Amino acid sequence: MSDKRCDCCGARDGVADPLVAACDVLVLRALELVGARVIRSDRSRWARFGDRPKHEAHLVWQADEDQVERALEGAWTSVPLIVGEHGCCGVDSAEVVATLDRYVRDLVLTMTGHSALELRYRMTAYLGVPA
Repeated sequence: MSDKRCDCCGARDGVADPLVAACDVLVLRALELVGARVIRSDRSRWARFGDRPKHEAHLVWQADEDQVERALEGAWTSVPLIVGEHGCCGVDSAEVVATLDRYVRDLVLTMTGHSALELRYRMTAYLGVPA
């Protein structure tokens, strides 16, 4: 590990990595919840979707607003704990929730796949998380 320190909080390099990794898992879980609702909305989709992971269902079928709202209800409840354990630079858990929620909604709306690099970019750009 390098001795380079974060400009805003003095933490060593890589401190944000666990926060980004935890948020990556939260995003995949949120997309999985959306995917389950999308697949469940039409019984024939179960067979057509096959063994693909549910977090990819939004790439095949457009999720409606109600499906997204219901899927994301409660999806971010663990964020304050995660930010408390892995946060850096005074990152606010409400801002993390807003960033993750907007990111997932953008992916679903545009039928785009999740990218850990894109998530890291957004967390750096919007939250100031060192990357």
